[in-house]
Amino acid sequence: TGTSTGFGRALALEAIARNEGRWKERRVHLEKLRELSMRSQDGYWVATSLLRTARYELDGGHLARAAKIAYQSEQAAIQAETEVVAVQSRALLAEVRRDLGDMQGALSAVDRALAIADHPEVTDRLRAEVLRAKGTLLRRVGRVIEALDAYAESIAVFQRVGARRMEARAKSSLSFSLYVLGRYEDGITLAHEAMQIDMAIGGRFQIAKTLANIGLCYAGAGGYERGLEYLRRAREAHERYGERDSRADTLLATAEVLLERGEIDEANSLAGDAAALIQVTESRYDAIHERLLRALLARARGRAQEAVVRAQEARQAAEAQAYAAFHFYAMAIEAIARVEIGETHTGILLST
Repeated sequence: TGTSTGFGRALALEAIARNEGRWKERRVHLEKLRELSMRSQDGYWVATSLLRTARYELDGGHLARAAKIAYQSEQAAIQAETEVVAVQSRALLAEVRRDLGDMQGALSAVDRALAIADHPEVTDRLRAEVLRAKGTLLRRVGRVIEALDAYAESIAVFQRVGARRMEARAKSSLSFSLYVLGRYEDGITLAHEAMQIDMAIGGRFQIAKTLANIGLCYAGAGGYERGLEYLRRAREAHERYGERDSRADTLLATAEVLLERGEIDEANSLAGDAAALIQVTESRYDAIHERLLRALLARARGRAQEAVVRAQEARQAAEAQAYAAFHFYAMAIEAIARVEIGETHTGILLST
């Protein structure tokens, strides 16, 4: 029908605008999608337009709105009995809840997605997208080796079905896990492979994440100058393509590298920029990261008492959200800061 043709056209144009970072055009196509879905009253189209809108809000860093709309998309998909959109909605909901700090809700959404991923209408590619989302969740709770397996399986599927853009995203995610494990050279290689795919297909979306991962790997290996150059390019990409998703994380990661080099004022400035952005995105993951950085900055300035307070706040928040790595890191920072203020016994207990 003419309506279905118009809907398909709007879907395609919105996807193209998203990939190329053209936010205004993307918003126009989303409005058209919503208009068509409301006019049709077709459950599949309603669920799909809600899904695309939720993704738009996530990309813009509006996590609370994204979570609400993704849930609405899931419910609409269930009513319309469309398993494909239900899987997509649950995978997106997992991603949003992860950044909001609701790890149990995120894992539940992934499990609900995988529970219906064997349906004949659900493609291998879509199931692989859920596996990639699960990999990031596993990494956040400290199960990095399991995350590697999930990423590797998703990459194999994306390569088999020719899903180049998703292959690039999965390789970028895997590169960060390798950075976490200290396998910096492997992380750099994978991230460069992801960038080569993006450049070959003309993609620009989320390239900032990949640039940041390369920067972190170089810095982790001791190549601070090269690492900072890639992190600078990542910040420029965030600005150029209007990406708020992971922008605060890039700022905080850059600040940490600068702090390791003793550039305290520069690190503090970027931390302030990140804090302002976190107020908008409401990402609890980034908020805990920022508190950790504030604790490190306080120690660098000889303010051990302030470092204790900041690290303790981060430790309690990380424990509540099940962010294992941040939890351990916060304990370590708090332990050494307590020793510095003379609370040696408490510091030893924390470090132990």
